[in-house]
Amino acid sequence: MYIVKIPLRESPATLGESYNVAHQCLLHLQRRLMRDGNYRKLYNKFMTEYDKMNHMRRLPENYPSNNKTYYLPYHGVLNPGSSTTKLRVVFNGSSPSSAGLSLNDIMHRGANLNPDIIDVPIWIRKHRYLFSTDITKMYRQILVHQDDWDLQRILWMDEQGNEVIYQLTTVTYGTRAPPFLAVQTLLQLIQDEGDNYPLAIPSLKYGRYVDDIFGGADNLSQLVETATQLRDLCMAGGFLLAKWHSTNEEVITAIKAQLNPE
Repeated sequence: MYIVKIPLRESPATLGESYNVAHQCLLHLQRRLMRDGNYRKLYNKFMTEYDKMNHMRRLPENYPSNNKTYYLPYHGVLNPGSSTTKLRVVFNGSSPSSAGLSLNDIMHRGANLNPDIIDVPIWIRKHRYLFSTDITKMYRQILVHQDDWDLQRILWMDEQGNEVIYQLTTVTYGTRAPPFLAVQTLLQLIQDEGDNYPLAIPSLKYGRYVDDIFGGADNLSQLVETATQLRDLCMAGGFLLAKWHSTNEEVITAIKAQLNPE
């Protein structure tokens, strides 16, 4: 996995106190969880997964005091129609601290490194056979340097319902820089490992938009090899691909057989 620094344009010392807003947000959430059992179940499932995947860590006891901290309020977004994640927690990096500045205010957005959305379908149409896939939890597959964890603090609850402090350890949705950090990491992956997987490079360069990736070829065998190399290149950077689709059922059957041999 790759490790990135949060791109700051001002010192975190310019941030004021942000704990109280996050605390009030947690109290509001606790009342909602008490009223809605299904919502509570989905929320606990999401946060438990976050914890078990080490995408957040509980603040250790006797952790040294640090005045350069920022607490992220958050809320849940329900998506009942999703086949995977029914509830997604979104963190709010734009919540003002007592100084009037938020984490997003002191963070660089970074350049837009995505291909033009019009260019992607034009590139795709050059191929006879196509596949599509997406990167699972793309932002969360990129680690944030430990020096920046205190800028991604959140409040959650332990098993007894007591408030506890966690640090988010990966690139976090709801802050300003993730689109830039994610694409820059993929481009760095091409530089680092692309020579080993040449057929995968065009898909990452020209057939990618946000976390969706498209690939193509003029015959079945080359398409399967392209998909295999794309999977292996992404895995070399810690990115898992899922939700494979194709314009031809035979193609997707062959791809899945190659990617998931018995």
